[in-house]
Amino acid sequence: MNNQIEENGYYYKNQPRGIRNFSDYIFFCDESGDQGLNNKGNKIFLLNFCIFNKDDYLEFSKNLKALKLKYFNDDVFVFHDSELTKRRYHKEKLKRNKNTEEALLSLEDEDVPCLLEDIEKLIDTTPFKILAVVGDKRTNENLSHIDAILKQSKRSLYQECLKKGLEALHRFLCGCNMETSSTHLVMEEIGNNESEKWRALAYEVSINNSNELSLPFPIHLKIIKKELNNEGLQLADLTAKNVGQLFLDPNEPNRTFEILNRKLLKDSNGKSIGLLEF
Repeated sequence: MNNQIEENGYYYKNQPRGIRNFSDYIFFCDESGDQGLNNKGNKIFLLNFCIFNKDDYLEFSKNLKALKLKYFNDDVFVFHDSELTKRRYHKEKLKRNKNTEEALLSLEDEDVPCLLEDIEKLIDTTPFKILAVVGDKRTNENLSHIDAILKQSKRSLYQECLKKGLEALHRFLCGCNMETSSTHLVMEEIGNNESEKWRALAYEVSINNSNELSLPFPIHLKIIKKELNNEGLQLADLTAKNVGQLFLDPNEPNRTFEILNRKLLKDSNGKSIGLLEF
């Protein structure tokens, strides 16, 4: 049988097939910050990867749906960190013509801290790992370094961070003896042109050996629409900004930072390898 898989127009030859070749893991990714090469806006750009064992992901999905039912009376609500922040500090900026924001406005003010505390508890008690790739734009020296790499590779900052993330995820799978098993990386679509560039890059890095090991590895990109209400992507969104703040100020006393520090990917000696600087 010809061992060739077609996904989104790309052909993956000699890749694992069938459920017996699926890995035990699934990855989710969201970004924080902007890609602009200046230090006047966001100080960093970050891709936040959440790593789940599939059994743990099923349990997390169930628990996140339970939170939605508890506070919004259905499970169609989509959690977004920016909208939760608005509800907490700038309620007047929420709009009633948007479903998610309208649902947040329907909450009683005294219920908002309870919701945020329940979200924090769920993140704390859920077994998952975080791997973040960070482009640090705080100094002109850093900006020049990033600019030189991007000009050489002819890629965007997002694409270079994605490449570095794919390589790090592959190293994680190698540590789990699953480097030859098929694993999906789920990302949210932000535009057809940009999504196609992500697919092309993932194919180049994972399949055409354009990576640090010059070896193929079966990590496949699954780009989906926000309307699908994926729980893993909501977790990646809920943690991305705070992971960036943890990178900027790791010594700040903050319970959220303490939780996320424990979630950062560790090596076999217990050393944190979850924050990779671009």
